[in-house]
Amino acid sequence: MPISLDGVQENDFAMVMGYPGSTNRYLTSYGVELAMTKTNPARVNIRAKKLELMKEKMDADPAVRLAYASKYAGISNYWKYFIGQTEGLENLDVYAKKLALEEELNTWIKAKNSRVKKYGDPIAEIADAYQDIEKYNLPFYYLYEAGFGIEFVKAGFKFSALINRLNDEDETALQEQLAEEREKSAKFFKDYIPAIDREVFAAMVRFLVEDIDAEFTPKAFLEVNPTYTATDLLSGFQAAQENDYQALAEYVFNHSILVDEDKLMLFYAEPKAEVLESDPGYIIASSVYDSYREASAKRGAALKQLEKGRRKFIAALREMNSKKMYYPDANATMRLTYGQVQSYDPKDAVHYHYLTTLDGVIEKEDATNPEFVVHPKLKQLHQAKDYGQYGTDGKLYVAFLTDNDITGGNSGSPVINGYGQLIGTAFDGNWEAMSGDIAFEPELQRCISIDVRYTLFVIDKFAGATHLIDEMTIIKNGQPQTRAVE
Repeated sequence: MPISLDGVQENDFAMVMGYPGSTNRYLTSYGVELAMTKTNPARVNIRAKKLELMKEKMDADPAVRLAYASKYAGISNYWKYFIGQTEGLENLDVYAKKLALEEELNTWIKAKNSRVKKYGDPIAEIADAYQDIEKYNLPFYYLYEAGFGIEFVKAGFKFSALINRLNDEDETALQEQLAEEREKSAKFFKDYIPAIDREVFAAMVRFLVEDIDAEFTPKAFLEVNPTYTATDLLSGFQAAQENDYQALAEYVFNHSILVDEDKLMLFYAEPKAEVLESDPGYIIASSVYDSYREASAKRGAALKQLEKGRRKFIAALREMNSKKMYYPDANATMRLTYGQVQSYDPKDAVHYHYLTTLDGVIEKEDATNPEFVVHPKLKQLHQAKDYGQYGTDGKLYVAFLTDNDITGGNSGSPVINGYGQLIGTAFDGNWEAMSGDIAFEPELQRCISIDVRYTLFVIDKFAGATHLIDEMTIIKNGQPQTRAVE
């Protein structure tokens, strides 16, 4: 694909092709209310605690910060997203708008017997389904966020496959699997710090014991209370007082091979199924997985009931507004979205230009914040205005805004102009776009893209990989460029 160095102007055509994950634009008022009042606050709260515990250790030790930078960013990304989504839904008054639409649809259906016969009462069906969904919604997300938010749990329940292999008599297959497990474990421990996971473990157990119905709390976690006698999964542990989370953490991290690389590697040398089966880390991981699977199954059954009403709802909506164009939700298949380069005004007296420059990167430099450290070479190139063919009038453009409809999964998607030339790479949405998976508002929500001129500048001038530029078809002033040999 040819690459344009001609840049963008406001109102220029721009299209994005990629694989957006999922949207939920036909969510009803019941789903919006559940997200705003239950699901999002819970996920934000759990992730905030994980981030707090990780950051404390990361700030104290540069080596820890390096090891956990990617994990921290992954947790933080959707922590911000859920905060932004809730704020966006509130600001756009989405719940009230959904409610008004549902009332309008209900009136339209009841106006004709033929419609009642065809659609019944989809809103009532949806309401009934949400009564069941609410029973299992928080347990499901607590187990997902808190249960699998414990690093050794997320890795540990998968050892059931090794136990099965140890119990059969295929020695060749066993050795192959042991080799795979050693490799997985080496990767796991490369950036794993037990002291962090231990603190996270205690906090996550507290969430799962205190915040959800005991029916869905992993049975192994109920043993933090000395009066609990229904099961004895952790036979070597006895709580001295009620909700003794730190004592449970101490027991697990002192006795499990899943959190100690040396012990786990010794186990691989002489593996026995009973060692894993009696390991407190594996017992806990399996207990979390079993509870998650139960909550997921019950929630899934309720979602199937919801789908019946949802299909009728969407069909009736499309018939009622037969002249309106509706497009389906994203579902991880290839999609094309087209629009224009656009600035926007999110609030009174606040305006965001459609372009940003390297000047802004330098202005935001903060040597105390790893996310805002600027490399010395980049500062040198900026000071010298050494932008090569990628600069324009002494400026180097870094990013631009469009009103393209994107979502998670579109990061890295090419942005193409009206001539079929690459002009950038989509990588994010603005703050106002965080509610876009449920409600798309083209006046406020923007796709943020890296300007391809900045990408090529980094490859060429910053990284010195000019040989890669030589292999590309570069368009400038509407014409292909022939690079002189230096």
